[in-house]
Amino acid sequence: MHAPRFTRRKPGLARWTPQRATVCASLLLIAAALGPGGAVASAQNVDLADDALGTLFYSAAERSAIAQARQGEAGAALLSTRMTVNGLVKRTGGNSTAWVNGQAVVDGHTLRQVGKVSVQRHSVGLDGKSVRVGESLDLSTQGRTDIVAPGAVTVRDKK
Repeated sequence: MHAPRFTRRKPGLARWTPQRATVCASLLLIAAALGPGGAVASAQNVDLADDALGTLFYSAAERSAIAQARQGEAGAALLSTRMTVNGLVKRTGGNSTAWVNGQAVVDGHTLRQVGKVSVQRHSVGLDGKSVRVGESLDLSTQGRTDIVAPGAVTVRDKK
């Protein structure tokens, strides 16, 4: 009886597997289907279908609006005299953010009707007046309303 002989494979030479054969065959079929100049023709077809699909990235006007909102210039959309604080994120190491009437405003930036917006621990300062999350402040009358109407919540005594 002879012992089986093992040969070493040269380093860097990949093993031919059925999966690799399938991938290579698929790539060859795709290349044959495109033919010479097929990539150019398919790129032209993509340009024609671009209107139907829309754009993948933002348009120049949308990028400009996003940049203005990040700089705190989103106050142009706030035309009401009633300011509602929808939420806040207080960060210790970065920019804090408040949502006023659905618009994100970075701490220290100004809004057209309110002035400087300051994010505090549990509230937002609008023109020097502290407004809690869920509370609305009417700038013309200085009246405040809460998200929950007075009397809407009742508490029963424990027995």
